[in-house]
Amino acid sequence: NLKKQLKDAGIEFYMFDGKFDSQLQSSQMDDAIAMKPSAIVLFPVDSAAMATAIKKAYDAGIPVIMGNGSPIETSVKYTALYFGPNNYEEGKVAGAVANKILGTSGNVVIVEGATGQDASIGRTKGFKDVLNPGIKVLAAQPADWVKDKAVRVMSDFITSYGKKINLVWSHSDDMGAGVG
Repeated sequence: NLKKQLKDAGIEFYMFDGKFDSQLQSSQMDDAIAMKPSAIVLFPVDSAAMATAIKKAYDAGIPVIMGNGSPIETSVKYTALYFGPNNYEEGKVAGAVANKILGTSGNVVIVEGATGQDASIGRTKGFKDVLNPGIKVLAAQPADWVKDKAVRVMSDFITSYGKKINLVWSHSDDMGAGVG
């Protein structure tokens, strides 16, 4: 496992769980900065909410490496590295597939990741931006990247829209397994 491999390599490793709460994650960033690590790897709940903490880490001489959620424009210069997808482009690709499946008309529901998260915002925007004009998004609801929550969201969609739904798009494969 990763923790054992890092320990065997002589690397101290601490992990915090932001629990999809940007205030909690910001507080955890302050705690991490106080520990004076060699680097911080951050998977932001909300990139904008982390901007101040990223700057604090930079000012403390601690490089911040961001994964999955890209830094906002004002944080780019304080971020050592970003790795992850281009969420907007991912959404566009999914929208193009929806166009191929539905053609010129149809109804879609979207099971999103977490509210306010860069991945959710970018994927939904990219998807909607390329949909054919006759394709309507009936609803989009977050399931916080959790399969069990996706099941509940899909159940609500079925209750609300039933047979009007022609296509379901999920932001992740795990949530997709919960709706499929």
